[in-house]
Amino acid sequence: MVLEQHVVLALPWVRLAAAATLLLGGAGTATAQSSPADATPAASVSGVPPVAPEPDRVPPATTAADRLDVTLGGLVQIDWRVHGQASLDEIDPSTGAPLNEDRILLRRGRLFARAKQGPLSGRIELDANSVAGFSVRPFDASVSVRWPANASDQSFGAGVAGDAAREEERESLVGVLATAGLMRIPFGVETSEPSALRPLLERSTWSGACFGAGRDFGAGVDAVYQFLEGSLALMNGEPLDTGRYAGLDLNRSKDLVARLGVASKLGDNVRVDAGFSGLSGTGLHLGTPGTKETLAWSDSNENGLVDVSELSVIPGTPATPAQRFSRSALGGDLRVRVKLPVLGALTARGELVRAQNLDRALVPADPVAVGRPLRERGFALGVSQELTRHALLSLRYDSYNPDADARRAQGGLVVPSDASFSTLAVAAAARSDHARLLLEYDHNWNALGRAASGAPDRLRNDLLTFRAEMRF
Repeated sequence: MVLEQHVVLALPWVRLAAAATLLLGGAGTATAQSSPADATPAASVSGVPPVAPEPDRVPPATTAADRLDVTLGGLVQIDWRVHGQASLDEIDPSTGAPLNEDRILLRRGRLFARAKQGPLSGRIELDANSVAGFSVRPFDASVSVRWPANASDQSFGAGVAGDAAREEERESLVGVLATAGLMRIPFGVETSEPSALRPLLERSTWSGACFGAGRDFGAGVDAVYQFLEGSLALMNGEPLDTGRYAGLDLNRSKDLVARLGVASKLGDNVRVDAGFSGLSGTGLHLGTPGTKETLAWSDSNENGLVDVSELSVIPGTPATPAQRFSRSALGGDLRVRVKLPVLGALTARGELVRAQNLDRALVPADPVAVGRPLRERGFALGVSQELTRHALLSLRYDSYNPDADARRAQGGLVVPSDASFSTLAVAAAARSDHARLLLEYDHNWNALGRAASGAPDRLRNDLLTFRAEMRF
């Protein structure tokens, strides 16, 4: 031991005493075989009590509840915008952004880490993209507790539809998951559907307009009981990708979001997922600062001199306070999947939403500024067919009207105006277990253009996009 070595080295006379003891002990002592139990450490000669050897420590057994399991993964999606009808080799003079859209870009580059210990779990996911210049941000950062402890967090929520492994696990699941942080918004299926499971490039227009990237800060509960599933969450109300206030909260009120659905198998080859969603919350109309009186000059006689008659005073305006307004939405979703022999699964899906003052990304709703509520209407219908497990064909038509009561002046009259955005998307994909190549053509209708007469017309903005995707 360290103590014994220190004593022997510090006191050299101890060595001499030990040697004398051996000599005086005689030959019998020198040849005697002593057992380890009878052996006396040299340090005992100096009067220092012997130090017993420390027994080997046996680490305690690790149970499943104590073990920390960490999972790492990621997703890379590279898009090549082959052709965009609205693309121009110009710079937007108001924002300085390029108007060219025919480019190669990083659509999504995501890394996630998921930790699980007993009933507790945590997840963080970072998203990098070059859609509007290089950007890196958190996409998911949440802490969860679940029952039973052996259930997977990925088995809860409507977004699991389409993942065969999770669907099979959920068929016999009875459990509850409570989550807080930056998390998915539990409205409909498409809003919370992972991009790797989506048969097309992006979500439909109404989903992006009302819910941005489908993530917001909040706290919620998911519950599954056999074929029934439900989600309830309180959220800030400013999702990611909804402007400069994304991730913040403009008022004290929280948005209440909920979905109640069923997931059932009809025989061995048919599966039906359906649900109803609702949202009730509060938005904020931003106030305006006060302005001072200003003096304006208009050189009406063009003589370059200031005349009193050419001067006018523009009165100042008082500041206006911010005002809160209510927003709400009701939606329904249906998905039917049929397994066909040889080919694979045939999936038909549809979603419908009726909202008021909910648009936060495409045409942000501000009923205080407009002077009336803004009624929004949206739907999406789609079908996809597997061609064995290595190919997929998909078709979707979606339409979104941000103002169902829009009006415009025409010939001295006020007539209804169609402000809808509609898209017909056709896609073909080749895929493996961890990779996918996808080619999609989008035919877009909108009212952003103007005809020669000045009347609203379609702005041609059809898109052809190729995507390479890898999951790991």
